[in-house]
Amino acid sequence: MVNLNSEKQVRALIASLQSEEVNMSNMTMVDLHGQQFSVQLKPKKGRPSKEKTIREIFDCYKRSERFKDQSEDLQDQEKGYFKNGFIPFMGDLMVADVANVLQDYVNFREKKGIRPGTLEKETRTLKKAIHEDRPEWVKPKLRYSNEPREVEISFLVEDVECVIETVVNSSKKYGAEYLKIGMVAVLTSMRLKDVCELTNEKIDRKNWKIKFVQSKVRNLLRAMKSNKQSKPLRLDIHPKLKEIFKSIPADKKGPLWDIPSSGAVTTAYRRAFARSGIKGSFHSFRHACATTLLTKGANIKVVQDILGHSNINTTQKYLHALDSHKKAAIDSL
Repeated sequence: MVNLNSEKQVRALIASLQSEEVNMSNMTMVDLHGQQFSVQLKPKKGRPSKEKTIREIFDCYKRSERFKDQSEDLQDQEKGYFKNGFIPFMGDLMVADVANVLQDYVNFREKKGIRPGTLEKETRTLKKAIHEDRPEWVKPKLRYSNEPREVEISFLVEDVECVIETVVNSSKKYGAEYLKIGMVAVLTSMRLKDVCELTNEKIDRKNWKIKFVQSKVRNLLRAMKSNKQSKPLRLDIHPKLKEIFKSIPADKKGPLWDIPSSGAVTTAYRRAFARSGIKGSFHSFRHACATTLLTKGANIKVVQDILGHSNINTTQKYLHALDSHKKAAIDSL
């Protein structure tokens, strides 16, 4: 007599071994940037004939409107991610195989001293690039040695005033312009790209308001290929900014500022923050504006409208940032 249970177990074991054998036959040793990895690559047979490598994906991404609409500083940053990371590591791999090696890429880069926060930005950039050609591609869930650091958002305007004063000395030719740009950012909460793109057409000198469409929203709608119209923001101009705008001829064409590039502004302020002993960047001015408004008692819905947040939950993170200021106030009693 044959034991049926045993027979079933034997068949299951044989099927398992056969399946494992098939999987092993699909494993390929790949040399990625001097490191050997055993990767399960998809067979070339049956692949789309026009499937691109990561190197080709990057070339397509650089020509896309999504890439061109970003600030020069962000463009340079993303080019660096591919030049120093993705291209040497997986440049000749097909998109279909990227998900299988992305965790190895993260592990390899972490050993090189790259922080999780930077790696998160890198892999997010890779996803953006791939989506220009393969919108259905899904980035796998990745493991980091530790979670990306949270960005400091509890700045107050008074905390960053010294940075704006310091930036004047960063350049004899452009220092004064950098100061004006910083003042606009900290007193309006506008992002760098939006400040740099300000023109006289966006300034209502009669009612002293700024009317503009956020570049971040514009880029998002374009990436989604949405026909929805971007809603413009209308911000009141602070009295201190009126003097700045009055110093610029009302008939001036093009951008209001005489600067070499937005990247130059980013660099100047990064150095100014370092000289002032404050860990921050140009984007800290936006945080400072939001936190200060809430500290002064502004309604969170009003702050949401000023920042241009579509979801009030995004604005509420600044309420948590006030906890440190509450503690400081108690300690000062």
